[in-house]
Amino acid sequence: MPLKRSPKGASKKTRQRVGSANISEMHKGPQYRKVMRKYGKARAHRMAIAAGLSAARSGRRRGRKKK
Repeated sequence: MPLKRSPKGASKKTRQRVGSANISEMHKGPQYRKVMRKYGKARAHRMAIAAGLSAARSGRRRGRKKK
């Protein structure tokens, strides 16, 4: 299942809920198991958090300012 993005203009609580759901989703996937076998549980956990929060933030990107 693909990771979710936070909608633009979402409240902090909604963003936290989406990020948490993404982290839970990452812990169930094959990538987590592969990293866990290769590098250990702590590093795999950090990877899951980073990927989950990054995906949640990607929907909130704003355009670059013009100079």
